Amino acid sequence: MNANVAKPIRWLVNAVTVLQRRWHDCDELQSLDSSALRDLGIDRSELQSYLAESTGTADCTRRRLTPQRWLTSCGNPKSL
Repeated sequence: MNANVAKPIRWLVNAVTVLQRRWHDCDELQSLDSSALRDLGIDRSELQSYLAESTGTADCTRRRLTPQRWLTSCGNPKSL
């Protein structure tokens, strides 16, 4: 397969895989009841934002992530 064709196909497959994983994670969090979400410190309205931050697709704006997860997704240990 031509390299000019393979690279966009790999990118597309990766993008679809990331989206599927995010939809699955969102479904899992949506299945939790309100009291379980409250115990985790997450409001139902924050689910998309929380997932985006925890996967590194959005800047971290909260410190609710565990320190290891925070370092992994946000990178800068001095921001703790």
